[in-house]
Amino acid sequence: MMRHLLKRSIAALGTAVAIAMLWSVTSSQPLAQSVAGQVQLPANYKAPPTPDGQPDLNGFWQSVSPANWNIEEHDTRSGPYENLVGAYLSEPPGFGIVEGGTIPYKPEALKRRDEYFKNRLVHDPLKAGNAISEEEVLSDPEAKCFQGGGLVRATYMPYPLQILQGRDKILIAYQFGGSAFRVVHMVKGGDLDKAIEDFTLDNDRWLGRSAGRWDGDTLVVATKGPYYRSVWLDRAGNFMSPNAKVEERYTAISPYHLRYEATITDPDTFTRPWKIRLPLYKIIEQPNMQLLEFQCIPHVEEFMYGKLKNERKRYPEGFEVR
Repeated sequence: MMRHLLKRSIAALGTAVAIAMLWSVTSSQPLAQSVAGQVQLPANYKAPPTPDGQPDLNGFWQSVSPANWNIEEHDTRSGPYENLVGAYLSEPPGFGIVEGGTIPYKPEALKRRDEYFKNRLVHDPLKAGNAISEEEVLSDPEAKCFQGGGLVRATYMPYPLQILQGRDKILIAYQFGGSAFRVVHMVKGGDLDKAIEDFTLDNDRWLGRSAGRWDGDTLVVATKGPYYRSVWLDRAGNFMSPNAKVEERYTAISPYHLRYEATITDPDTFTRPWKIRLPLYKIIEQPNMQLLEFQCIPHVEEFMYGKLKNERKRYPEGFEVR
């Protein structure tokens, strides 16, 4: 911890020196704004309305955050295969996006998180094909190109997403995984949990079933599983169970920013509900912006099935996965 704080102190000193140098060049920018390092957002911003009168959240958005490495505050860490690629896969430090700083794991769930991280790049298809317990499937879903990387995580992976608003449905599409998307069924008032149960046809095992409503100018989306096994929240092995409930809130805070919040309720894994929060930035520099297809499945065949190919070579007759 002391080492981490020392690094912060050195970084803060460097920032202060840089601010002083800039201040000596120009005094047109208020010092308080420079020290904060933030752009002053419009107060009480209201997004322009769509034709049906709701805040317009349409567009392409992306997180600028190292949260996909670890949603908790973390120091830099060497990546896998350091002896082969050097710093190429090293983990950058990050302040974290968890409200309060720490995820409130139950003791047994915290042990599982650590086991997930330890085995994040270990995949045994001979077990995974017929797995009956979570412990048999430990590798990171991102490494296996699972759709969108998983609920919540898909929002802050280093790829853009697109929001398309309709009158009764909102589509949220993600670049990672080729064609990952969610349909949010909009309801007027009422219980979102009950509404989710009514949408039995949209039982998406990767991204769950979602119902939404407007709370003033905020889009509220409730999502429930069951998901396909545990849902990873980052590369550090943080996760939620297949029975977790997630409530997301999307709020326009400027023409170019959304505040994204997600509250996770999962009594199987955590001692209490907890929340993440981060900004999403609108992509405006690309006039012909679209979600390009990042179809990663062809890149995972050796990782996921290479062991099967080797087994077939050893036992060409009567080979089967048990």
